[in-house]
Amino acid sequence: MRLILISILSFYTLFSQARIGDWNSFTSPLNIHAIVEVEENLICATEGGLLFYNKDQQAFENLNNIDGLTATKLNCLALSSLGQLWIG
Repeated sequence: MRLILISILSFYTLFSQARIGDWNSFTSPLNIHAIVEVEENLICATEGGLLFYNKDQQAFENLNNIDGLTATKLNCLALSSLGQLWIG
C-alpha cells in the first residue's frame, strides 16, 4: 500500500512541474504610451510590447519579446510618410 502511495505521489510531482519553455513571458499591455491608427488597425506602444486592435474584427493581438521584440517597455510610436512604423 505504501509503495502505491509513493508511486502516485511521485507521478503527480513529476508531471506537475513547469518545464523550460512552458512559461514564456508575462508582460502587461495595460499602460499605453502611444497610439497610431493604420487603416482599420490601432497600434499601441505599451509596457508589455505592441498591442494591435483590429476595429473590423474587434480583436486584440499582443506582440512581445517572444515574438521578436528586443524590449517590451515601448514609449513612443510613429508612422512615417512612407508608411513605415517606427518604434522606440
